[in-house]
Amino acid sequence: GLAYDSMEDIRSRYKYTAPGVYSPLGTDVNKDRREQQKAFNVDEYLQASYEPTDRLLVIAGLRHSRVNIQNNDLWLADGTNSTGQVTFTNTSPVAGVTFKVSPILNVYANYGRGFETPTFAEMTYSSPGGAGPNLSMVPSKSKNYEITYAVRKPISDSNHFILPITDQSEKDLPKQLQGNVFDAIIFAQGANTNDSGINYQDEKLQELFDANVSFILQNIRTLMKFNLIKKRGKIVIISSLWELSTRQEKMSYTVTKAAVGGLVRSLAVDLGKAKGILVNGILPGVVETPMSRGLLSPAQINNIENQTPGNVLVQPSDVANSIYLLASEENTAISGQSVLVDYGFSISRVL
Repeated sequence: GLAYDSMEDIRSRYKYTAPGVYSPLGTDVNKDRREQQKAFNVDEYLQASYEPTDRLLVIAGLRHSRVNIQNNDLWLADGTNSTGQVTFTNTSPVAGVTFKVSPILNVYANYGRGFETPTFAEMTYSSPGGAGPNLSMVPSKSKNYEITYAVRKPISDSNHFILPITDQSEKDLPKQLQGNVFDAIIFAQGANTNDSGINYQDEKLQELFDANVSFILQNIRTLMKFNLIKKRGKIVIISSLWELSTRQEKMSYTVTKAAVGGLVRSLAVDLGKAKGILVNGILPGVVETPMSRGLLSPAQINNIENQTPGNVLVQPSDVANSIYLLASEENTAISGQSVLVDYGFSISRVL
């Protein structure tokens, strides 16, 4: 990759004569000052990752930086000219290793070198009595090392376990599942990304498919194998509005959510024939959450509200109530449906 940035400042100094009184520029040639300061940088960088096994990830990167800082003296009446420039260059490497010790424990080791040039403010003044900026300053450099670990632990060992569950043998099942039969199963997991049919990455598309589709299938296969869902039980899969439509830069997300729709219909047939299980999907619209507010601009939020009958976003409780409707005993025949929960946003056209 290639990065370029630039900035420009105009810096003036006025003589202070009394509270609230400053001399106009040029009245004191020995002290007044006016300069144009410019800076730009050009960075070339290379980054790569390699995953030799499912448990090991290696990343590395290299960045070469060139920073040029210029000072143009615009006030020459004092008889001095502090025009000048300086260029800094540096090459900074970074490397890291992630080792997945277990499904809940990762160990990380990272190394990197840092490079920070002086700022305009830091270079403005020379040593006492000197004129113009201090172009003799040098960048600061650093070496950084980090070895750490992260543990993803269930909130309570007695009530939680790590997914997906294996189907190798019954003894491999989490103890919380052994001897139990579920009335209803709710899938509320998922992954998201921004990409298009032009710039998508094969690995990221597969990652989203694994999270949004394969994960559900793996768990249902195990639940059915060990008879952990009761006869005429319920399965509800939370999908998305974008299962049926799309928007810009959501190609991989839309494709995998569309696959969830096919999954719901296929499971409704297969599990319905096997045990009378009812399978449905919930397709929420834009839900009022901190994540939505963080990902969408105020203008986008306003546009959604204006296009929604009732001028409101979907609330988390709206989604929860819809799930309860399809997962409860009151649902006796609804199956294979993808139900929109969006206040009619998907079918509304406000003119």
